Amino acid sequence: MAVLDFFRTHKHYWGVPHKRRSDNKLVQTCYACSKERKVEVNFSSDGNEIARERDTVALLYSEESAA
Repeated sequence: MAVLDFFRTHKHYWGVPHKRRSDNKLVQTCYACSKERKVEVNFSSDGNEIARERDTVALLYSEESAA
């Protein structure tokens, strides 16, 4: 098997997302061939999400106390 065939046909085994040193973007690296791909999922929450959750919890508890 030629080296180029390996790169065309193997299954990628992606590692844990990490920040690339050169530009601080989240990437995953294949354990087998070191190919990188950008991470599309964002696990950080924004302030709006936290505020919506707080408002929802407040609304639920205010309905309980009114009953």
